[in-house]
Amino acid sequence: MNKRRLPATLKLTLGAMVTALTVLVLYAAAVLPAVRLPFYFAASFLPYILACEGLYGWSLTAYLASAALSFFLLPDKTPVYLYILLLGHYGIFRTAVQGRIKSKLFLALVKLLYMDFFAGAGLYLSLTVLNITLVQFPALPDWAIAVLSQLGFLIYDLLFGAGVSIYETRLRRTIVPRR
Repeated sequence: MNKRRLPATLKLTLGAMVTALTVLVLYAAAVLPAVRLPFYFAASFLPYILACEGLYGWSLTAYLASAALSFFLLPDKTPVYLYILLLGHYGIFRTAVQGRIKSKLFLALVKLLYMDFFAGAGLYLSLTVLNITLVQFPALPDWAIAVLSQLGFLIYDLLFGAGVSIYETRLRRTIVPRR
């Protein structure tokens, strides 16, 4: 994470770009159902760009703004619900805890518990408050679904880490110029 101060105009520009790109990617996920997963991943990764620069407030604002805009603009609300309840805030959380927890095993456990909490809360809200089913589970026992979801979260985190590596080595200098 970078500790140097960025100009206010650059912060505002980055926040607006992250918000607009997130809405665009969520729209693509809504209208192109065959390739939703890569778009969900891209939407969850975009707030990380701000959090990576230490702009947690801007990152949270961009997350909330893109969630609100997507909710009003998208024809299919499923990508918006998944973004709000599970994926959009993960990059902010991951960046905040990544440097603070030294043990890799404990860090993985904390990230897994974070995702479990929001997956459970999202499932509960979708079924009770929203009266919709976001995810169709196969006819498996509950323990198998729990194990598969844990495995899915771990794979998602590994892919997110690969995305972080690509961003930091190849894209970061282009998006946030260093002087």
